[in-house]
Amino acid sequence: MNKFRALAALFVAVGEALAQETRPVARRIVVSIPDRALALVEDGRVVKTYPVAVGAAATPSPTGSFTVIERITHPTWYGPRKVVPPDKSNPLGPRWIGLSRKGYGIHGTSNPRSIGRAASHGCIRMHNSDVEELFGMVAIGDAVELYAARTSEVARIFGAPAAAQATLKTMGITITQVDAFTSKPFAGNPAAVCILSQTPEEQWMRDVAREMNLSETAFLVPQNGGYHLRWFTPAVEVDLCGHATLASAHVLWEDGHLAAGAQARFHTRSGLLLAERQGDWIEMDFPAKMEQSAEPPAELAAALGLTPVYVGRNQFDYLVEVESAAELRGAQPDHGVLRKLPVRGIIVTARSDTPEFDFISRFFAPGSGIDEDPVTGSSHTCLGPYWSKRLGKAEFVAYQASPRGGVVRVRCSGDRVYLGGQAVTVLRGELLG
Repeated sequence: MNKFRALAALFVAVGEALAQETRPVARRIVVSIPDRALALVEDGRVVKTYPVAVGAAATPSPTGSFTVIERITHPTWYGPRKVVPPDKSNPLGPRWIGLSRKGYGIHGTSNPRSIGRAASHGCIRMHNSDVEELFGMVAIGDAVELYAARTSEVARIFGAPAAAQATLKTMGITITQVDAFTSKPFAGNPAAVCILSQTPEEQWMRDVAREMNLSETAFLVPQNGGYHLRWFTPAVEVDLCGHATLASAHVLWEDGHLAAGAQARFHTRSGLLLAERQGDWIEMDFPAKMEQSAEPPAELAAALGLTPVYVGRNQFDYLVEVESAAELRGAQPDHGVLRKLPVRGIIVTARSDTPEFDFISRFFAPGSGIDEDPVTGSSHTCLGPYWSKRLGKAEFVAYQASPRGGVVRVRCSGDRVYLGGQAVTVLRGELLG
């Protein structure tokens, strides 16, 4: 009898082991939009997390619960005007994981610099090596959850600092308003600067930028011997901003965050940016953003009310040269039309008509929430190389002819452009919300 009981117990144990082995894994993909991160979770355990790009403000990623309905290797991209076969230029990269929400999925990218940003048309982008790895670990029918906020579950998976965020919002935070590219108050380009001890929620930064209602608000958090720097207009986050970087460096030195002779180092979407004090001036080291000749949109000249003698385009903007400084100063653009153009903004430039400046410019960016930017440092990363070719020299003094006006020193060196400016603090307050 004991032998039979032992044998029966053995069969029960083997059956339970087999059942355990064949039990389906509870697998799900979790995406935190605020963290711009994706996690693969199995039986409640985080297997791996990945950085991702999520939907831009104008084309947000959907939120909620979905399932994987298709897995495609080497997908073809069907765009509105063209079809891109599977190759290195394919925006979908090497893998497509389709979701039950029509038209949305998880895929690779032909633009790896977009990872970590709100930059997609709503899908979730991954580095190509990451999506290939994820593709091999998921199956049709797996759950996919996209979160728009840092819930307790998101905090558990991604380690989001929920408690720290609550602390951040209940403490007073100093915010400083600086007029950049000017030596006197109430001129140049105003920017708000917020230096924080920890990373805030993105929506909070957007809310603050909208509340400040300046062309840019800069947020800085200590990182890797420097500061992680992000820039927000009242409407969008931008990839590069000169005057708010100048304002940030000014505040770091003025308020004692950096020693007088120390270099300011900023980790940004456009890479590492550096700034150094040179007497009353601050010089910033930026990447050159050179333009190439481009066919202008049919509506561009009419919207500007100008006759271009040259039109070019770089990764951010159109560049338009006009015949005279007087023509440039008198321009009254149709911002409603300019707002529809698929660029950050439009740089309009001409040779200076006064001896103290080499060239002048204006910058219109209604699509980014700013009809006319008072002084635009980043536009001079394009203007510097352009006028260097036209005038045959590498150093300039430039004037931005907006109603507030501002002076920018420009020095070109290979693939870098050094921008010099002055700055003055005009307001210091405390954020309570």
